[in-house]
Amino acid sequence: MTIAIEQQNLEKAEQYFSDLKDALEYHRDLPSLDDFQYYCQLSIACAERLDSLPRNFWDKGRYGLGSIDTEQGKIYVCDEVINYGQQGNILRNSVSTVNALRLFFEGLVEGRYSRNQFETLSDFSEELRRYIATYIGFRRGGIL
Repeated sequence: MTIAIEQQNLEKAEQYFSDLKDALEYHRDLPSLDDFQYYCQLSIACAERLDSLPRNFWDKGRYGLGSIDTEQGKIYVCDEVINYGQQGNILRNSVSTVNALRLFFEGLVEGRYSRNQFETLSDFSEELRRYIATYIGFRRGGIL
């Protein structure tokens, strides 16, 4: 299934995963899970596009400085995304992260998990947000 990647939806998805991370980390109320599946699909679509870049593209990354040097200038990219790009693992990690979050939320609804376990999952939300943010930056920079 191909999903349309529209700027407006990307910004909403990025904010959603940021809100979800905060809710999980700080034990706040979770954002609505109504759009969770859709935002996960957007994140995977972004990861798929990022993963399609040649591995040597990611070698332009300035590890530790959080940027990639391009003809259009420097674009912020977190070190984790650069590392996964160099390994060719962005898509695989994105799908694994989405699946872990899905399983968690299914278990939460069924009462198998408590709020004490939320904090460990905040990193997953941040990872998905980073893929979206990187895609947005690359799109604005004319790379994708």
